[in-house]
Amino acid sequence: MKKLILFLMIFSGSIIIAQDKNDKWIDVLDLGNDKISLNTDGIDKFKGDDIFVWTLYQHKQPLVIETISNDIQKTKTYYLINKKLRRYSILQIIYYDSEDNVVKSFSYQRDSENSGYKYNYPILEESEMDEILKKALTYTE
Repeated sequence: MKKLILFLMIFSGSIIIAQDKNDKWIDVLDLGNDKISLNTDGIDKFKGDDIFVWTLYQHKQPLVIETISNDIQKTKTYYLINKKLRRYSILQIIYYDSEDNVVKSFSYQRDSENSGYKYNYPILEESEMDEILKKALTYTE
């Protein structure tokens, strides 16, 4: 029984590591204190108006959030972007420490077809999200 549990732990750990190796991160912006990358793995499958993307913010100076005890070195954010409406929502945020351990994660997914609720924020011209959308569109169109 112990061998089976050990095998399952090693096997599931290798699957998680393998999934991370399949990610294809490309640079989007370097803002000085933050570097933003976009995961392009599978992004070409989105053919409609909605695009789901993961971004990675690497913080040169640790991000400090009052309710989280650790310093945050990286933030992965999962966005739902509607290219026609030029609006987006945050679906999930994962915060990492300097050793790539998950410090805290939040899920904001909700089931609504009302575009006022489904896409919470406008995409402003020349904003970070505008640059993320532009880069994502080069892989979907």
